[in-house]
Amino acid sequence: RDRARGDGGGALVSARAKSTVAAAAATLLAAASLGAVMPDQRWWVPVTFAVLVASGCGALGRRLPGPAPLLPLITPLGLVVVVTAVGAAQTAWLGFIPRTATLPALRALVRAGLDDVRQYAPPAPTTHGLMLLAAAGVYVVAAVVDLLAVTARRPALAGVPLLVLVAVPAIERNGGIGLVRITLAALGWLLLLALDGREQLLGWGRALGRNPIAEGSAALGGAAGRVAGVSLLAALVIPVLIPPVQSNALAGHGRATGCCSSGTLQIIAPLTTIQNRLHGQDVDLLKVTTDNPEYLRLTSLDAFDGNQFTQTSDTSPTGADVDGALEDATPPLTSVTTVHMTATGTDKFGENLLPLPYEPTVVRPASGHWVLAPRLRVLFSPGKDTTRDLTYTATSIVATPSAVQLQSDGTTTVIDSELPATLAVDTALPQPVPAAISVLADQITAGAPTQYDKARALEHYLSTTGGYAYNLSAQVDPGYDGLVTFLVRDKVGYCEQFASAYVVLARSLGIPARVAVGFTPGTQNADGTWTISTHDAHAWPEVWFPSSGWIRFEPTPRPDTTQFLPGYDTTAPRVPTPSVSVPNDTGEQFPTPPKKPATGKAGRSTTATSLTPQHHHSLFWPITLLVFAAVVLAPAVAGAAARRARWTGAGHDPTRVAHAAWASLRDAMTDTGVPSRASETPRATARRLGELLRGAVDEPLTRLAGAQESARYAPAGAAGLDVGHLRTDAQAVRLALLSRLPTGPRLRARFIPPSVVERVRGARSRLRRRNGSE
Repeated sequence: RDRARGDGGGALVSARAKSTVAAAAATLLAAASLGAVMPDQRWWVPVTFAVLVASGCGALGRRLPGPAPLLPLITPLGLVVVVTAVGAAQTAWLGFIPRTATLPALRALVRAGLDDVRQYAPPAPTTHGLMLLAAAGVYVVAAVVDLLAVTARRPALAGVPLLVLVAVPAIERNGGIGLVRITLAALGWLLLLALDGREQLLGWGRALGRNPIAEGSAALGGAAGRVAGVSLLAALVIPVLIPPVQSNALAGHGRATGCCSSGTLQIIAPLTTIQNRLHGQDVDLLKVTTDNPEYLRLTSLDAFDGNQFTQTSDTSPTGADVDGALEDATPPLTSVTTVHMTATGTDKFGENLLPLPYEPTVVRPASGHWVLAPRLRVLFSPGKDTTRDLTYTATSIVATPSAVQLQSDGTTTVIDSELPATLAVDTALPQPVPAAISVLADQITAGAPTQYDKARALEHYLSTTGGYAYNLSAQVDPGYDGLVTFLVRDKVGYCEQFASAYVVLARSLGIPARVAVGFTPGTQNADGTWTISTHDAHAWPEVWFPSSGWIRFEPTPRPDTTQFLPGYDTTAPRVPTPSVSVPNDTGEQFPTPPKKPATGKAGRSTTATSLTPQHHHSLFWPITLLVFAAVVLAPAVAGAAARRARWTGAGHDPTRVAHAAWASLRDAMTDTGVPSRASETPRATARRLGELLRGAVDEPLTRLAGAQESARYAPAGAAGLDVGHLRTDAQAVRLALLSRLPTGPRLRARFIPPSVVERVRGARSRLRRRNGSE
């Protein structure tokens, strides 16, 4: 086929092949943004497969001869192959050809994937359903990028689907996807622009002699490539030159991260990490040897902004590697138990925080750089060290006060001015606090004489007598509104809702409290050791007492926590269960509903986020953006498809190729506002356009006019002409006509081509005439 086209046809095929590869590479670079929402990199295999199939289908559609209306069906068939191979290969013939059992399997997997989207907050586990959705979504993006950048030769417009592919993870991931992933996506788009600009410039033929300016322009992809490159460089450099407005601004809101240079620990959203672990497969994380199984604490969250719990920054001594006794350890003044443990992380457990009983006094990691955040007594790695395959030994002093000791520990009423200044963040609540929360806290603790009795009353109400149920499928809205709904109306949630609600209720009473995240002791093995898995992740509240320090409470009605209750929790609280009727801010009464049966999993259960958003409508804006982009691009894509169909229909017939080239020229004139004259010969039209464009494309115009006159008037048509360059010539004239327009008309010509509008109007008129004649 290349020989039939001549040298020009071979060059065109070579350019298209390069553009196809570049479009696939750009899509894969943009797809790297998915790593922000699915850290497990297993999704790369199906996503790469989807991109290769989409690119192959696009190339096949451009190469195969056949009826133009049938060729676009190749791409949807490729999508069927991808989803079958990724989602239901075991039911398909040869692993990718659907059979009768394939559709039900795919339907179930898509439903599971959509459930995962609703339940997981990024970063999410790479479930089979999410991999199928990711592969299908990336396939669609790859197909659109291939259509715009290769078939329609509009690489700038190909940036829209690439932007969608980057925007969806950026919207889903609290804190964004990171500078590296954004840069990779931008480089993919620049690659398309540079390659297209180079092909357009070099399409005029080989220059006589060496022209450094032209070679440089070709390498950079023309003006579009230079502008985009400078813009990207500015976006990367300017933020570095501007002084930051806050420390660790690029850390984002992802998994726990530490900052190396300043010794600052900033754990933004570990509740999301817990949620992902618990909703995924049950994977062993830690092997522990100890005689006193205890909750293992990763960190505590003390800052509440009215929407979610996070951790305030903590400062560690610069360069103080932990390998032995910890500095400033302060054992409680009440009863304590010494806990010795040896733990080894599995290859699935890559955390930069050490799980330890509270409060650790001696820690010896076998390797790595680990430092102490003294205020929260958290051990973390400020570099790249993690718990993966790490063995460490630790000794902790765990406070085990009795109920009598706690009742005498602290005053009967808590006054902020009597608390240490370091506890200010542990009593703070954004104002105004909803009346429903304050009234409920007062009613629950009515008659409780001490801080301990108030804390126990809150715990007993949430875990036992308040009518609350543990359910992993509960939907909880963020902020105070979601908290009121959970506490007063729905009364269904999981451990992080219970812990977060407990802390807010306690703080409304002036009691210092915070949310701790970590693990329950896990499951004991036959040899006496303990195995901690992803499903042992947990969140619980800690309450501060002057002599005992931070004491763990357990308000979550979760079956696997009852065997590890603290010593003070052996008797019921001294406060009777109140009869609660809580008003909202409008005065409406919310009576306590009857207790709902727990529907969560027994034994080692799972949890999800606290008061963080659940992304009920997380796909609204991405879908809206896709629909908007489809509407905006529809006329441009329709015009490109019409031109492609015209060229495909011409095949190898020189006469038909000449007519197709001239029809493309007439469309370009219509789109750019140049009047067409029916009585004008092709040579006269070429002369008029040459004067309008000041000789910029005289040679392409001469070839186009000559081929059209030969095809129209010569006895043998254009059979003796070399028509291999006509498609490139028509494209060159179109670009020249567009370049002379101001920005507004040029954009209108590109996105809403008048030739497409006229074609639609003509089709409607023909349809009306036919209906009228009938």
